[in-house]
Amino acid sequence: MCHILSMKNEDKEYFIFRSELVQKIETRRKELSLTQENMEDGDWSINVRTYQRIENIETDVTLKNLFYICKKLQMNPAKLFSDLPFDQH
Repeated sequence: MCHILSMKNEDKEYFIFRSELVQKIETRRKELSLTQENMEDGDWSINVRTYQRIENIETDVTLKNLFYICKKLQMNPAKLFSDLPFDQH
């Protein structure tokens, strides 16, 4: 992973946005007492390795996986994105 100080401003903003998004997902998963492995079980399952890569910020989350994660964690996507850092300029 590249060092945040050497990133362009756009990349820094995206890195922070993505990090905080993933933190919300991880926090919600733990609130529900789910492990990363549990994300692969039952309805709205997502491959455990894919989920681990998302949570470890090794890959970007696809819209489909984000939808499945929100369903699995019983989260409204709007709530997931609320309060994330986003400068419209």
